[in-house]
Amino acid sequence: MKVLLVTFELADAGQNYVDVVRKIQSLGGYARVNLFTYMVATELTPVQVRDTVKAALRPSDKVFVGTCPPPAAWEGEPDEVSKWILENQPKYM
Repeated sequence: MKVLLVTFELADAGQNYVDVVRKIQSLGGYARVNLFTYMVATELTPVQVRDTVKAALRPSDKVFVGTCPPPAAWEGEPDEVSKWILENQPKYM
């Protein structure tokens, strides 16, 4: 299992992003890092994740999926997000 960073941007400010979030949440265990950024624990490749999320996007929207290797640093995340990251991100060698 690897952890991928998924971030997206919707072109229309009033656009409902519920479908995009549902696609991301369907990929496996996840933590919402901020409004448009998630970390997902999955066996899928970044291309497979991108294509899954892309199905809920409009042509003018953006999505980025990348591996999230350790180490990582953050501030201000809720305890449950910090705990998820620490439990799911591969250990730094």
